[in-house]
This record gives sequence, structure tokens and C-alpha cells, in this order.
Amino acid sequence: MLTQPLVAAVVDPPQYQMPLSNSVPPLQLVVPVTLSVKLMLALIAAIQIGRVGVVPRPWNWTPLWVLCAVAIMTAVPMSPFWTPLMGSGANIAPLMVVFDAFGLARQAAVAFLGIVAIVLGSRSGTGSVPVYSSAAP
Repeated sequence: MLTQPLVAAVVDPPQYQMPLSNSVPPLQLVVPVTLSVKLMLALIAAIQIGRVGVVPRPWNWTPLWVLCAVAIMTAVPMSPFWTPLMGSGANIAPLMVVFDAFGLARQAAVAFLGIVAIVLGSRSGTGSVPVYSSAAP
């Protein structure tokens, strides 16, 4: 009589639906994936601009400088090593001011890149490209 429930538990175990505690919701993957794709595309574009040589030196590597600065200013506030500080109850207001300044500096970096492009685009070249008239001699 005592063995009958044990045999039934071995032969036909109860089916429990246990959620996976380590699974990540799909929407939490959207932000890191989109940031990674944007970073890779921007890195490819910045390297190609630097290699083409259309922009005079040293300004041809300016997009890569700006990309590195923006990537650092984006990654530092998102780093996991700030988590213990946030939960400690310490005064984090100065840290939040620095993170807000990073947001402003990211916008300033993009504006700097646009200003450099406008200034370099408005400079007149030395005429290194030969231009031929369409009239026949």
C-alpha cells in the first residue's frame, strides 16, 4: 500500500511547468543588438572615410575620433560597474551630472563633425582635378 504512490510517481511523474529563470525576454535584446549594429556600420563608414583620402589629412580621421569619443561616452554610463554604487545609497548626484554632460558632449561631437565637414567643403581646392570643356577644339 505504501509502495503504490511511489511506483505511480516513478511511472507517471507529475508535469510541472517551471519557467526558465535565466532566459532573457526578447525585447531586452533589441537595444544591445541595435546599438551593436549601429556601432559596426559607423565604424565601417568612419574607416572608409579615413582611407579614401578625399578629405585632407589629418581631418580624414575625424569621423573615427568622433566615433570613439561617442562610443566611450555611451558605454561608460551603461557599464555594470556602476550598479553597486547606485544601490549603496551614496550621493550619486555628481555622477548623474557627469552622465548628463556625456549626453550633451555626444551632441556636441556630432555638431563638431558637421562643422568640420562644412568648413572643409567650403575651402577651394588647388585645382588638382582636371576639368575639360565639352566643346570640340
